[in-house]
Amino acid sequence: AAYAEVPGVSAGLRDPLQETLRVEAGRLLAVDGDTVLVRAPADGPAGLAALDAGSGAVRWSLDPAPPDLAETEGCVVDEVGGLAVCSAGSPQDAVLHLDLRDGALVARTPLPGDVVDWDLLDGDLLVAVREGARLVVVRVTPGLAEGDAPVPRWRVSVPLGGGGDARPLLLDARDGFVTVSGAVGAVVRADDGRLLGAWEPARGYRRVDVLTGPEGFGVWRSPLRGRWFDGDGRPVSDLPGGPVTERVTDGSAPEVVLTLTPLMTAVDLRTGEALWERGDGGYLQPPALPLRLDGMVVLPDGDRLLGVDVRTGDVRWSAPAPTTTQTLFSRPLTDGRRLVVTDLDEEGALVLRAIDLTTGEDAWVVPAPPASLWVYGVGGRGVMQGGGDVVVLG
Repeated sequence: AAYAEVPGVSAGLRDPLQETLRVEAGRLLAVDGDTVLVRAPADGPAGLAALDAGSGAVRWSLDPAPPDLAETEGCVVDEVGGLAVCSAGSPQDAVLHLDLRDGALVARTPLPGDVVDWDLLDGDLLVAVREGARLVVVRVTPGLAEGDAPVPRWRVSVPLGGGGDARPLLLDARDGFVTVSGAVGAVVRADDGRLLGAWEPARGYRRVDVLTGPEGFGVWRSPLRGRWFDGDGRPVSDLPGGPVTERVTDGSAPEVVLTLTPLMTAVDLRTGEALWERGDGGYLQPPALPLRLDGMVVLPDGDRLLGVDVRTGDVRWSAPAPTTTQTLFSRPLTDGRRLVVTDLDEEGALVLRAIDLTTGEDAWVVPAPPASLWVYGVGGRGVMQGGGDVVVLG
C-alpha cells in the first residue's frame, strides 16, 4: 500500500507471474489494472472491446466503434476520471473520452491545428500544436468547446527556432510542471500556465531535454551539461553530464539528481557537486533503470545489479545483472518491493526473475511465456512483448 500512489508501480508481485492474456501487438490500445482495451482483429469490423486482464473475458464491446476511432493510434488512461482517452480521426483532429466501465462516450474534445503531441493532466488535456514558427501549448477541459475549437484554461506560446521544426517533441506533465523536450525546451507551471522558461539546443546539438523533480527542474541544452532551476524558474546550479530519466521514482532524496558523465553520477542539485559515481561508462543511452524508492536507486554496474544509497553511494545489496539487456532499456516492472526482469537460466531458456529490493536475493524464478522477449510495467500490470504479440501477466 505504501507504494500504491507512486507512478509506474504495478500491483503486488509477491507470487510468480504467468500468462493470463495474449493479443496481437497491433490490437492493444491501453492497459489499466484489470482492464485491457483492444481493437477488433484486422479482418473484422472496426470494433473496440475491453477484456478482463485475468481471464480474457469481454467486459464490453463497441461494434462498430465510433467512426473516428477506426484509425486511432492508441489510448491513454485517465486515472482521475476512469476514462480511456483515445486519439481520433485521420489525420488526428480530436480525442474521445470513453468510460472504462462500459465504453460510453463521455466527451469529444477537438484538437486545434497541427497537433505535435498531447498528454493528460488531472483530468484535463494538454495539447502542443505548431502555429507557423511557434509552438503553442494549451490546457483544456474535456468537452468544453466553442464550435470546433476547445476552450483553453491557459495558453502558452514559444518560438521554435531552428527553422521551426516541431518534431520530434515530447510533452509531459509531472511534479506540478508541464514540460516540452525536443526541438525546443520549455517549462510551464501546470496550475496557472505561467511560462518559467524556454530554451533552444546549444550550438551543434539538435534537442533540449527537460526533467522535473520535487524541488524544481533541470534543462539540458546538450548531453554534456545541464542546469537546475527552482520551482519559480530561478537557476540553482550547473549539473555535469546528461539527463537520466527515472521511470519509477517516489521522489525520495529530492536534493540529489542522477546524470550520465558517462558514468552514472549522483549530483547535489543545490551545489552541482558530484556525490558519487558508478558504472563502467558503457551506457549508450539512459536506461530505464535506475528506479528510485526509499532513498535507494537500483542500477546496472557491469555484470551486477546494485541497490545504492542515493545520498552516500553506499551499496546496500548486489545481485547478478540480467543477461537479457532488453530489460534495462524498457519500463521496469516493480511493486516497490520486488523488481521483475527477464533473464536466461543455466540452459539458456528465458525466465522471469523477481529480485527482492531489500536484499537483492531472488524472490522467485519461473519460465517466461513462450514467444516473449522482455517484460515491462504498464497500467499497473506486467506485460511482455515479442513475436508480434503482447502477453499480459497476472
